[in-house]
Amino acid sequence: MATDGTAKIVRERRGAQPLASLLDNAIDAAAEGPTPDDPRVGVRAWADDGYVAVAIEDNGPGVPEELRARIWEPFFTTKAVGRGTGLGLDIARHIVVEQHGGALTLDTRPGATRFLVRLPVARA
Repeated sequence: MATDGTAKIVRERRGAQPLASLLDNAIDAAAEGPTPDDPRVGVRAWADDGYVAVAIEDNGPGVPEELRARIWEPFFTTKAVGRGTGLGLDIARHIVVEQHGGALTLDTRPGATRFLVRLPVARA
């Protein structure tokens, strides 16, 4: 998309933060999932009708239904003390949704979790 446009967030230094947080979480989750001997994390990106979409997927345990609404709260974490601040998803949502008008969604079940980031394309 370099000649037609690019996602504005990617051109800014802080743009990497949401993707890094999601990737860190996916790596941790895959190691704790139903197949810890075969942890898998995938990253895909594509153009999607005026948006750049990035999916980060893992084969971890999934996010339990009772926690799904809370994962976006600041300081909420399921990680052990000292392993997470509970700010990664809150900051990612703030940057993607509030600052850039994009979307950050979760699709999860045991063995398959996907966070999807959609950012509007900004013309260069």
